[in-house]
This record gives sequence, C-alpha cells and structure tokens, in this order.
Amino acid sequence: MDELRHVHSVLLANGYPESFITCHSKEKPHLEKTASVPKKAIFINLPFKGDQIMQLTAQRLRSAIKRTFYAASLFLTCRTFSIPVPTIKGRNSVDSTSNCIYKFTCSCGDTYIGRTNRMFQCRRKEHIPKWLVNHIENPNAINLNRNPASSIAKHLLMSGHKININDCFTIISHNSNSRLLKVMEALWINHIQPKLCVQKSIDFNLRLPWTA
Repeated sequence: MDELRHVHSVLLANGYPESFITCHSKEKPHLEKTASVPKKAIFINLPFKGDQIMQLTAQRLRSAIKRTFYAASLFLTCRTFSIPVPTIKGRNSVDSTSNCIYKFTCSCGDTYIGRTNRMFQCRRKEHIPKWLVNHIENPNAINLNRNPASSIAKHLLMSGHKININDCFTIISHNSNSRLLKVMEALWINHIQPKLCVQKSIDFNLRLPWTA
C-alpha cells in the first residue's frame, strides 16, 4: 500500500488528474480465455537440426502463434533423410544375381553347392538344360543320346526325382572378390557336406586348423 500511495502522489505531482489516477488504480478482474470454437491445427514441417534446436524452435513458434492466433494448435514435424529399406528379392532378381554361392536341394534331400561369377540364370540353365526340363515334365520324351555334364542333371536323370525348378535353387552367399568366393564355397561344402558335390573336393583345398 505504501508503494501505491507513493505512485499516487508522484502522479499528482506530475499533473495527472485525480479521476484518471483513481480509474486506472482499480484492480481489474482476471478474465480466463475460453475456447468457443475448436482450435485449428497448424502443421509446420522443418528440417531436423538437432534435439535442442528443434525444442527451442517449437517453443518460440508456439508462443508466437498463441499471441497472434489463439484459435490454433501447432504441430511441428521434423524432416530427415529417408532410410533405405532393403527390398525382398523376387525370382527375377535372384536370376540376375552374379558372384554368388548357390545351393540346390533335390526332392530326396540331396544337395549341391556351387559358385558362379556370371548371372545365376545362366548357371541354372547349365545344371538343368531345356531337354532335361522336358524330360522331367514328360519322361517318355527323353533323348538317349544326351550326356549330362552336371552332377545335378545326372542325379535327376538317373533317379527320376521330380523337382520344382523355381524353388530348388537358393542363393546363400555372394561376394565380388573371386578368391573370397572360392573360400566361401569351400566353407559351405565343408559345413553342409553335399552328396552331389563329388568333383568339388579338389576344386579348392581348404586347410582348416581344426581339421588337421
């Protein structure tokens, strides 16, 4: 109250009228703002510049919008670089794969591990040529003069096992370094011990310390 009287006397001394001082000295009731209509959503998309900077920017924007546009709610989103998501490979991408290790699984369970630096589609056709596909589909249409060069073809021809050509091959590894690819092939053969890889035993001499 002493401070109020002091201010009152100072204003009178400076020529302010008594009625003016009394009018503006009254305590004004506090009016709470109530929203009569739903607030509008405002979306702002900004590039992400770090957590602290984005938090400070959001506070300043909300404060400015609250003063100038009370009937609005701010929603701030941050724009970042998109993360590449690997796609699931289909049959076409598998056929076009090169520098890879592949596995063949027969319907009887026998397996074969192979390696190719070319597109896998070319190697698959060498293992199961067109004439063998025709024989699998129609055993009576076989040409007896054919001499299969692949152990897979020999196995299918001698056993007569039925296979799904699109599902019997899988890519298990790939590497652009040809020497590392040979090592990987030897490791897979040593691990799986495929029955159809008879010729693979001398393809790459894998010396492992635990097998000595």
